[in-house]
Amino acid sequence: MAWRWNVGLAAIAGVLFSASGAIAADEIILKYGPFRQSVAVEDLNQLAETGEATPRLRRFLNRANQTPETAQEALTQQLTMDVVTADRILNHPLATPALEQVGEVIYPSSRTATVQAMRSAIVLSASNDGTVTPIEVINNYPTRRVFVEGDRLVETFQQFGSIQQRVNDLLGVLRQF
Repeated sequence: MAWRWNVGLAAIAGVLFSASGAIAADEIILKYGPFRQSVAVEDLNQLAETGEATPRLRRFLNRANQTPETAQEALTQQLTMDVVTADRILNHPLATPALEQVGEVIYPSSRTATVQAMRSAIVLSASNDGTVTPIEVINNYPTRRVFVEGDRLVETFQQFGSIQQRVNDLLGVLRQF
């Protein structure tokens, strides 16, 4: 039954978000403290995959006193979370504060529906390979423009991981009853 649910969620997510008309982030407004720069998603993907920053991104990171290596580490930090677990955790009332917290670091320009958008981006990220990274969440965010508070990304993602573990533990206890 769980396998069927997992496959069903993955299929639905794939159909909804892989369709040619699906909205996905293509511009990032990257913020580090007082510095702010518009960055193409492809530039962040390249940094995450190779550790190499485009000249424009490198200049921005230098101004923000960050290295490409540090930024790459922040973008590729992994949480293990299969799609079924992601769906269960993220739809549990205890997850809302964690989604709100992550939604203060990765958010749309309107700052509305951040919990729903974050939930969607995380579930879609988990459906790909059973892991979630900030770069996957950014890529799967359901708006064309996404703001990222780069200086808070690692800390928030680590806190989200600890909240994930607490909710997992709680769900395990609840299943026993």
